[in-house]
Amino acid sequence: MSATAKMYVLEEHHIPALVASARPVKRFFLAPKDGFVELLSANALAIPFDAGSGYIFATLLPFLQTQGVDLLGGAWRSIAENIQSERRGLLYFFLTPEHHSALTSSSLIREASADSMAAFYFDFNESDDANAGQEMALALEFLISAASRVTSGKLGLVAIN
Repeated sequence: MSATAKMYVLEEHHIPALVASARPVKRFFLAPKDGFVELLSANALAIPFDAGSGYIFATLLPFLQTQGVDLLGGAWRSIAENIQSERRGLLYFFLTPEHHSALTSSSLIREASADSMAAFYFDFNESDDANAGQEMALALEFLISAASRVTSGKLGLVAIN
């Protein structure tokens, strides 16, 4: 099964309820109730990553860190880690307006080519996947485009599984 990525744009005031609903509620005779998915469906705009595999983010995120942009860090990190620990099997992180600014203002990122990303992929994974550079470029475009929807009072919750 291939990995997928999706970003949910939601208002900050929904975060406490989202965290509270991260752990599915066990019920005696029925399947666990998953309020997390319901909350996202009702209150967030979903933006799917339609190209390539979500696995490419495992290399793209460290690549961005080498360029000075840490999408996994920041003020929302502990909340994302809390959600991640309850949702097992997924990587979660928040995108903020500051992340969008960092992604679009970095000349290193703007000038990164599919070839330079492919070289990073090869060094990082010791693998020469012929499509890796192009997939990383598409994933970076997704992050920049999705993050452009994050404005004051809103966050982007990126889910990769």
